[in-house]
Amino acid sequence: AEEDSHAVVAPARDKLDALRDKVRRVKARADRDTDSQIKQIEKELRADLEVVLAHDLSHLDEDGLRQRVVQLVLELKDRNRWEALRMHELTKRHTEDLVRKYDGLLQEQADRYEELVRYESAAAAQRAAEQTQQLTEDHFNRVLVNKEQQWHLNAQQALDRQRAEMAKELEQRVANTKSQLETRSAEEMNNRLAALNSLKSKVHELQQALANRSEADKNVTRVRDLSLAAIELQHALYRDPATVGSYLARIEQSAGSDPVLRAALSSIPQRVRKNGVPSEIELAQRFDTVYDSCYQASLVPEDASMLEHAAARLAATLTIGGAEAGEDAGPGSPKARLGRARSLLFDKAALPAAVKELDGLRGVVKETASDWVNAAKDRIAVEQALLLVKSRIASLRVE
Repeated sequence: AEEDSHAVVAPARDKLDALRDKVRRVKARADRDTDSQIKQIEKELRADLEVVLAHDLSHLDEDGLRQRVVQLVLELKDRNRWEALRMHELTKRHTEDLVRKYDGLLQEQADRYEELVRYESAAAAQRAAEQTQQLTEDHFNRVLVNKEQQWHLNAQQALDRQRAEMAKELEQRVANTKSQLETRSAEEMNNRLAALNSLKSKVHELQQALANRSEADKNVTRVRDLSLAAIELQHALYRDPATVGSYLARIEQSAGSDPVLRAALSSIPQRVRKNGVPSEIELAQRFDTVYDSCYQASLVPEDASMLEHAAARLAATLTIGGAEAGEDAGPGSPKARLGRARSLLFDKAALPAAVKELDGLRGVVKETASDWVNAAKDRIAVEQALLLVKSRIASLRVE
């Protein structure tokens, strides 16, 4: 309470000290204004006198100056009298103004003192009221604590008695309820087990149906991917056979673990996946060169010298027409097989049959034709694999 009173009175005292400082500043300002006005008047008088004397000195003679000095002395006396009256009036007005300001400041100081007294009285009254209220609250708190302790004691005793009675009654009810719940629980457990078994059976059937549906969807997706890959492989085989390796890889990826497709793709050499296969036109263009080389090789014995090779090449050049006609050649001779292969390739477009004929060659002739035969077999292998893939796709669609 004392701290609150000090907090209330301190601002009033600070205001009073500020008022006293203000009074001192007003008095000092009034003194400064009076001195300034007196100095200004003296300055004006000197200036007027200097002007008059300067004018007279320049225009009057000695007698005129004496008269002018006498005249100025009289005027100065008159002006001093008027200035004294003026200074008296000015001082009077300044004094009255200062008195009014002092009266106002004194009145304000009195109001501040009255306010200070009022604050101190209010603070004292507030402290007394707070002390009285605190004493009253302490008394009532003690009374309430005693009453509350007595009430708690009585309530605790009543609760103990009621708890004992309720415990007995609750124990009996719990026993009865437990018996009923056990009976109901057994019946409900049996019903739930039956329902659960039925639900499990339905869930199993549903899972089986979903698995079948998922497997069917996977088969449809696989058939679609295989169909697209087969179409792309067929297109590449006749348009850009050098790129068939990438399309074979797509078919292999879409085939998954299908044993039929795996077996068909495994028969294709690894070089085909890397370099592709030649086109039918390329095989036909290369066959002429292979045919000539094989025919020349068939005219030379296996242990012939370089001279015999040159003679055989010249003989092949001279007799190439007869060789093409197959004159004087047995059905199993190299000349006959080369002729039949040429006919099958160019007249019937039967590449597998032509390869089969060239496979029947022996010795140096077979080695000479081996590169072309291998390239043709690579293309045949891709074509046969494509046919097998199409057949497998058709069977999967039926399934």
